[in-house]
This record gives sequence, structure tokens and C-alpha cells, in this order.
Amino acid sequence: MKVCKKCLLPETFSGIKFDENGVCNFCNEYTEKKKNETTNIFKDEEELSEYLHKYVNKENKYDVLVAVSGGIDSCNALVDIVKKYKLKPLVYHNEDGHVNKVASSNVKKICKALDVDLIIWQHDMEFMRKLFKYMNESDLHISTCNLCGTILYLNNIELATKFNIPIIINGFSKGAASMIGDRKTFYDIVDSVVKYSINEGDKKFAKEFYKKFDNMDKHIIFRCKDDFLRSRELKKHLFIPYYVFKFNKLDKIHNIKKLSEEFGWEAMPTSYPGKSSNCDMIWINTYSDLKKMHYTYFTEEYSQLIREGEFTREQAWNDLRFTPPKGMLKNTAEHLGMDSSNIPDEVCLDCFGLECYE
Repeated sequence: MKVCKKCLLPETFSGIKFDENGVCNFCNEYTEKKKNETTNIFKDEEELSEYLHKYVNKENKYDVLVAVSGGIDSCNALVDIVKKYKLKPLVYHNEDGHVNKVASSNVKKICKALDVDLIIWQHDMEFMRKLFKYMNESDLHISTCNLCGTILYLNNIELATKFNIPIIINGFSKGAASMIGDRKTFYDIVDSVVKYSINEGDKKFAKEFYKKFDNMDKHIIFRCKDDFLRSRELKKHLFIPYYVFKFNKLDKIHNIKKLSEEFGWEAMPTSYPGKSSNCDMIWINTYSDLKKMHYTYFTEEYSQLIREGEFTREQAWNDLRFTPPKGMLKNTAEHLGMDSSNIPDEVCLDCFGLECYE
């Protein structure tokens, strides 16, 4: 299978083209965009801090809403928001029934040490089980992790509305941050999922799923300084991906050492991609992605990180090696009510024709 020589996108990725050097159009377009880029963005941390403090409401109990998974990126973002930027956060941690206990423990330890309020959001388990089951059984080229992550993203907006918090700061990597602004793709995905669930005879799920996207129009995503003023004028929440700023470096190794020593942060015993904190559902979701599309939700994210210079191609590839714990795929499929008879106990990338990533 042909794979871009610069990033990790394969020939099955939607809209991809390769030049004579084997480099994909997304890498070439990024390089060209960087040459001509003039961004009205913050030059340093001090200027960002000034803007944040200028637009927070002093009468509110909370300045910002911060979603924290328990992984190194979101935990580090929270620590910086409190200690470096001196903001008062309300922390949100999601629980979908499959979150690793180490991840949840990390969130609780750090919130306690920082003396900040924490809300743990308990999902509707039946809804989430159906979401995972339908998407993994369907032939739709939609990553289940993308859908789940979008719902968590929308939960941010719902909580910010409830507590009148104007700014949402999330510890997304630069790769994930670059993906969330594609509103058209989101709505195309929503329509596909609604149609699929209706065809499955589950109008109740379709209605519940569609309803969750009501909050999408209640926020704008930060792209330049002017968005601070624009969000206030429009009375919408401003969503700021933390690592969009060059001075907020996504240095996982350094951050792991720092948070481990200061807060007792612990790495997940096993997760995908490497050094992440994704829930145990990640294994069956990724397996389905690889079977249907020959790439995963994270392949796109890490390819963007390669372009941004946050990862080398080799580093990204090492994190994206897919080695689920033995029996995990079958056990998870059975838990969701899926047919597990054709799911192997062990898999490797060779099973999906991806050995050429090497």
C-alpha cells in the first residue's frame, strides 16, 4: 500500500494524491500555506495571558472550563492554566464506562493538588454502547473515536453554558486542534450516522444522537486574537486548543517527567496510541478503522503533527503501532453485543496490509 513519504497517510485516505516524489497533497499544501501565512496570533505567553484575563468575567466563580482526560497533554495544560496563567478552572472529566482507572486517578490527584473543582460526567451507558456497536458493525468510513470525541467536545459547550463560562481551553494536540474546525465534515458525519441508525430501526438513538449537536452553534474556535472580541459580541463560548500556540510545546517526554515528579502522574498500563490515555474502547474502534479504511483517526492527527514538526515520522509510527492486549478485541466486541467469531485473538499491522509503514 502506498504511503506518503513525509507523513503517514495511505492511499486509501479520502482526497489524497501523491506527487512524483511520493509526497501527498496535504503535506505539499501545508508547506505552501506556511510560506504565505500571516497570522494575527499571540507572540508569547505574556500576551496570551493578558488577553485571557481581559476577557474573563470577574464575577464568575470560574474563568475557564478545562477538559482533562488524565493523559499527559490535558493534565499538563491544566497545570499550566492554573500555575502559569493564574486562571480559575472548572475541570471536566468524562466517564463512559471504559476509562482506565489510572487516568481517572491522575485527574483526581492533580485537581486535589491544585485545589480546583472537578466534575465527572457519567455518560448514558446505553447510548454509548449503541454508538460503539453501530459504528463498529457499519461499513461507514467514520472513526468511532472521532464520533465519541466529538460528543465529549460538545459536552464542554453544555457545561460552559450551564456555568456561564466564556472560555473553554482543551489540551488537544496541534494535530487534533487542526481537525476540529472542519464543521462541514462534522455535519456530513452526523447525517450519515442518523441515516444508518434509522435504517437499523433505531429512531430513538438517531434522535438522541442528532440532539447532541444542538450545541455546535453555541461556540467559535479560536483562530486569531479578534476571536476574543467576536465571541463576546456574538455571545458565544470561545474554544481554545491549548497547543495551537507555538510556545505551548507538546513535549511529552519532558511533561511526563515534570508531572510524575510533582503530582505523581502515572502512565496508562496500556493504551493506543502510545503515551495516550484513551479508554479501553480504543482497541475495537481502531481495529474497525483499520479493517474498513486501512488507517485510523490518529493517523490523520499524527500526520498533522509531523507537518507541524512536533513528531518525526519515525516517532509517530512508533506511537501508532497497533498491538492490542490478547483477547481484548473479542471481549470488547462481546460486551457490545457484536459477533466476535471472526475477530482474532491477536492482530498486527501486517493483517491490514500496512507493513509498508515501516
